[in-house]
Amino acid sequence: MTADPAPVPSELSPESMHQAVRVAFGLYMMLLNLILVYLLIKIWPGKVPVDSTEQIAVFGTNSTFT
Repeated sequence: MTADPAPVPSELSPESMHQAVRVAFGLYMMLLNLILVYLLIKIWPGKVPVDSTEQIAVFGTNSTFT
């Protein structure tokens, strides 16, 4: 049983994404980065070292990080 050889890169015709898909993907990536920055700022401890009983509210719920 033999496998077909891989196609030569020059024989492949690349298809570019539509403009709307590129814009949607870019907005999605920017939204993910904004959420990451928000979470980093929200969770970052106000003082170091952090008390073991300190609770942090993320998305309206209190979480204890030990």
